[in-house]
Amino acid sequence: MNQHTLSYSVKEISGSDFTSRLSDLDAQCWNRSKSEEIAKLEGLDLNDDHWAVISFLRSHYLWNGVQMNESEILEALNQHFLKLGGKDYLNKLFHEGVVNQGRRLANIHLSKNS
Repeated sequence: MNQHTLSYSVKEISGSDFTSRLSDLDAQCWNRSKSEEIAKLEGLDLNDDHWAVISFLRSHYLWNGVQMNESEILEALNQHFLKLGGKDYLNKLFHEGVVNQGRRLANIHLSKNS
């Protein structure tokens, strides 16, 4: 299984928001085992395709925060995974919806304003 990790070199961001989000991700003590436990409870067997989405969601949060609503997150996911089938591909992976289930597994929460 491939190990998907966050890439901090995708684009250059500075400021306290980025630092705050990076600290938030570090403080979560999140790991693959936690996501696998949640997935098992939800009847999902995680594979490399799932991990690519989870990694994207965590990286997306790092660079963009939670200011985006569900439809904007879905569009970002669709664009990122377009070559694999976009929304159709993602919906086959996450039977409870890629935004809700994917973010739950990635331990990324939606903004209260979403």
